[in-house]
Amino acid sequence: IGNIRKVIAELLPSGHPTLVVVAQQLGISPRTLQRRLADNDLTHSQLVNQARIAKACQLLAQQKVHICDIARETGFATPSAFSRAFQSWTGTSPRAFRSGL
Repeated sequence: IGNIRKVIAELLPSGHPTLVVVAQQLGISPRTLQRRLADNDLTHSQLVNQARIAKACQLLAQQKVHICDIARETGFATPSAFSRAFQSWTGTSPRAFRSGL
């Protein structure tokens, strides 16, 4: 699972890393990837969201990194889409999260 997480994290800036793309990067079939995830009670979407949350929190801790740059680095097309997703994940806005650090 560690390799899968690593590949997803590396692919985040290019947008939403699809199951097919992640499987290709790992050199396995998409179905094999799905089975490996299922064996660990995980889904591809869960891993992508976990990677996005982790990356966002890491970048928010760096006061000089702009929200629009964080949105791009976590695979969101717009800062507003990132802010809405972050709010749904954490219950707080990115700015409020940052000010609470």
